[in-house]
Amino acid sequence: MSNQSNDNIRDKIIGLGESSMKKSYYPQLKKRIAQIEELNTTLEDKVNERTQELYEKNTTLKNTLEELHKTQKSLVESEKMAALGTLVSGIAHEINTPIGSSLTAITHFLDSVNKINELYKTDDLSQNEFENFLLSSKVLADSIYQNIKKSANLVESFKRISVEHSSSDYKNFNLYTYINDIVNTLKGKMKYHQIIHVGISKLITLYGTPGAYYQIIINLLMNSLTHGFDETKSGKIRIKAYLKEKNLILIFKDNGKGISQEDLPKIFEPFFTTNRSYGGTGLGLNLIYNIVTTQLGGTITCKSELNHGTEFKIIVPLVQQDQTQV
Repeated sequence: MSNQSNDNIRDKIIGLGESSMKKSYYPQLKKRIAQIEELNTTLEDKVNERTQELYEKNTTLKNTLEELHKTQKSLVESEKMAALGTLVSGIAHEINTPIGSSLTAITHFLDSVNKINELYKTDDLSQNEFENFLLSSKVLADSIYQNIKKSANLVESFKRISVEHSSSDYKNFNLYTYINDIVNTLKGKMKYHQIIHVGISKLITLYGTPGAYYQIIINLLMNSLTHGFDETKSGKIRIKAYLKEKNLILIFKDNGKGISQEDLPKIFEPFFTTNRSYGGTGLGLNLIYNIVTTQLGGTITCKSELNHGTEFKIIVPLVQQDQTQV
């Protein structure tokens, strides 16, 4: 038998074997293919379902995050308004004293005038009584003038601050005058005789947004007055500023209770407060941090020890007037 014949016979045998295997395994193979296709469809449905769930959860998370940002922004604005409310309360207290003194002096002056007038009408007015009247009138007039002048100065300070505290406009302003105005309007809040010393040269004039410095100073002051001193303790607060290498260096220091080393790294975090039970929001120092770093492009650091006071150091680059002009 030739080699070609052998090859033909072998091919036929192999063909018969393959045909037999197909008849035996094809139904099982078809069934497995169907199962795999069904599994793929199920997996695809599950993937689509999980994708939809993830999308919905992501949308919910995004909306929640937006609401949290809105809430934080609202709370920050509330903190700003609370600071302004503190200023209004302080100015009201400060004005109340000289106005009250003026009313008392005017009442006394009117009584004296009526008495002198009666004596004059009855021709019983002596030279000595008239001279005493003139002397007391001068004293009362001086007292009224000083008290009204003090009230007018306080109102003028408040007007300057209230107009500028929320303004984002750049302008030239005297740092000493501006900070001194804030300190004077807050004296009514110093229930325990804290002494505030402003050590700033009267020659420092800045070009910037006064409202930013208002928020920084008033929140630092309220932080010290609220957290730094016990109800029975007086204390000292020092505010110092100077220019160095095209930067403004602002130092705020008190000799109050200080901050623990555990809390110190967290003081600029939003909502961190050790005074929540008394209404603290934990946004005052965070507001200051954001203003200094974001709005003014500067840095702020704090060093403190328990029972050894607290010191904040703020470094802000000076702005030239032509830098803000388009």
